[in-house]
Amino acid sequence: MSVLKLNEKFVQEGKSKALEGTARRASEGREMMEIEKGGHPLINQAVRNASDNKKPINIAFIP
Repeated sequence: MSVLKLNEKFVQEGKSKALEGTARRASEGREMMEIEKGGHPLINQAVRNASDNKKPINIAFIP
């Protein structure tokens, strides 16, 4: 695969992930705005965001 095509692929993946993050934050904000409808949006969001399904950061240090 050429460098240009590979770069385009990474750009598309980055844009997609950015849009997913924006949508998630908008959804959480909507839950907060509708707090008067009941439920526990603060607790629910904390539990969702505290899960361990995040990818580890792989940084290697070479002395």
